[in-house]
Amino acid sequence: GSGWWGWGRRGGGGGCALARRGPRRGQCGGGPGSWWVSWGCRGDPTLRCSTSPGWRTRPENQRWTDGLEALATEIRACTACPLHRSARQAVPGEGSAESGILFLGEAPGYNEDLRGRPFVGAAGQLLDQLLAGIGLDRSKVFITNVVRHRPPENRDPLPDEVAACHVWFERHLAALRPAVIVTLGRHAMYKFFPGESITRVHGKPRRKDGLVIFPVFHP
Repeated sequence: GSGWWGWGRRGGGGGCALARRGPRRGQCGGGPGSWWVSWGCRGDPTLRCSTSPGWRTRPENQRWTDGLEALATEIRACTACPLHRSARQAVPGEGSAESGILFLGEAPGYNEDLRGRPFVGAAGQLLDQLLAGIGLDRSKVFITNVVRHRPPENRDPLPDEVAACHVWFERHLAALRPAVIVTLGRHAMYKFFPGESITRVHGKPRRKDGLVIFPVFHP
């Protein structure tokens, strides 16, 4: 395929996409053989950056891995909002900083609550297929949610629950330093663009608070 990736409405195509291409010299300092990620509209990308598999040294990668594991332990012990009372366990997130891409979903569902991992149900299977379509897998991206405990009956997360979980998002940002954040669904988008319509901003990369945000529909 072309390598361009985007979510569109059922039965329709999307003109905007996330892509992986390589090998190519990184536009932000990557060396020969590095691979790069671009996001924007097909034929007219509005924002570009690149990352390389070697953008951190091995000692840095080990420190990063140790830091994420310690952070996950803290999240599993979190009781900052009432969601921990009804959930089986917290779902801290998983993956790596290798690609520079952070996927932010809405909340864990039944399967995620059961297994303690993000996006392992039907939506997760689709996400895996879409990642494979651009030559990635979940070990090379980081996947987490706006809230880390499952809301009862899969209801939408409440504003105070999202606010209570914000500290973990900030900690993940500091640890991962992502080049782009892909928000999956409207609640993840609301974190950056409250009051916006997901239909209107889907597939349109924007900058917010120094971050590149790429909002898309939930898979």
